Amino acid sequence: MLKLKSILPSLVLGLIIITSCSLERKIALDYANKKNKGAVLIIAPDFIYKDAVEDYFINKDDTIPHYEVRENQVKHLNIQDSLKLDSVLLKNALYLNYVKDKPYLDTCFLYFRKRLESFGYNVYTYDQLDDFMKLKDTSYIIKLAQIQIEQKVINSPDAVYEIYGRVHDFEVKINSLDVNAWFELERTNVKDESFPVLYTSHSISDFINGEVIGDNLAYSRDSISAQDIANLPKVLGGLYAVLFQDYFLNLYVMEKMPKGNPPLNYYNYIKEKRMLIRAAQGHHFVELDQEL
Repeated sequence: MLKLKSILPSLVLGLIIITSCSLERKIALDYANKKNKGAVLIIAPDFIYKDAVEDYFINKDDTIPHYEVRENQVKHLNIQDSLKLDSVLLKNALYLNYVKDKPYLDTCFLYFRKRLESFGYNVYTYDQLDDFMKLKDTSYIIKLAQIQIEQKVINSPDAVYEIYGRVHDFEVKINSLDVNAWFELERTNVKDESFPVLYTSHSISDFINGEVIGDNLAYSRDSISAQDIANLPKVLGGLYAVLFQDYFLNLYVMEKMPKGNPPLNYYNYIKEKRMLIRAAQGHHFVELDQEL
């Protein structure tokens, strides 16, 4: 038989956890519902790092796919100058030619700014730096320190099936574009404060629609399109704003929680549904200690 003495510590701990979660949720919602969240300066990089790791090709008869890794391309080209080699590889890359640095960054930061403004931030761009620096309130400076787009080949996750209780990977190769971004953050009018580098990565890839017939996989391929690449900076600009809205919200919760009682959760706020949820895996920045 359970004794009250043994139950009480568990009850007290449970009440503390419930009270803490309730308090941090209230603080988070208070921040999310603020109509004016202050000023933010956003700074774009001058260029995009691009890397054509692997190219994927389809033969003319569209039946025998093959891909060529960077090392094989290097052997075929027989170019000794590394800068010239990189230039030739990028020029012949299947998808990276669709990515033009200035149009991509301009579009990305346009949607970044618009989405931040929709959350209640007063957003300044680098050409408004003088006006921003005259502000007396505490404000954030967000700098996209580095952005990298990698073109590579991966095994399709859509070609993995469970057959009679056993997992079988048919190892269908697909193209993938990875967009990696490193942000630096600082806050004005606050002494002795530093933030880690904030990293996030997102991908688009071919889609495989398949069916297992006997021991083989019959499939069709929905390849990355030029329109997919054109939409990429629009989607990611808005997504970066969502990640920063959540990051600022959780910083606010951390600062407002009672001393010695840190928050137990990291939250995502879904503006359209006015809903606060615990962050799903990957729905937040990765904090890095090292400097770029």
